[in-house]
Amino acid sequence: METMVQWKLARDSLNYVLGNINKRAEGPKPFQIMDDSYAERSSAYLQGKKDMMNFRNQAGTLMMR
Repeated sequence: METMVQWKLARDSLNYVLGNINKRAEGPKPFQIMDDSYAERSSAYLQGKKDMMNFRNQAGTLMMR
């Protein structure tokens, strides 16, 4: 339980800093603020990376034949 409390504290601190940078940025915002849906987005991103690696491995295997 304390780990989640520490994570939320760190996330809030990071979001504060990134939010200030986003406010000062000219043009598009350079940073994505982490919210409660961050875990879902990160798992989708990791799955996409795994799928890309599997595709590359299969293509490489087929080329080696």
